[in-house]
Amino acid sequence: MSKYFIFIPNLLSLIRIALIYPILNNIYSGNFEVSIIFFIIASLTDGLDGFLARKMNWQTYLGTLLDPIADKLLLSGTIFILWLNQYIPFYIFIIFISRDIAILLGASIQMTLMESNTPLPNLL
Repeated sequence: MSKYFIFIPNLLSLIRIALIYPILNNIYSGNFEVSIIFFIIASLTDGLDGFLARKMNWQTYLGTLLDPIADKLLLSGTIFILWLNQYIPFYIFIIFISRDIAILLGASIQMTLMESNTPLPNLL
């Protein structure tokens, strides 16, 4: 029966991706309360999709791609909008974007040199 629900973590990642626009739009418009509500919902979908994928063994190749993409888009987009509206200084924006680029490059190098699958996230 559980094989019929394997798509749920992927659906949660897609919901998180769909929430990026309302989050960023509300931050840009200065509607911080609404953006925080959407951000909390996005965070809950992130935690739930990881929990279900691991505990219920509902991991898919698509999910290993969607989850980090959703995370990077949400964080990078939020940092960009905060910088664009001058809520954070440029150097903070550069630090976050550099971190994401370093992670992407490191994962790409690991996958290429070690011929491994997508690296699994950890708590570090």
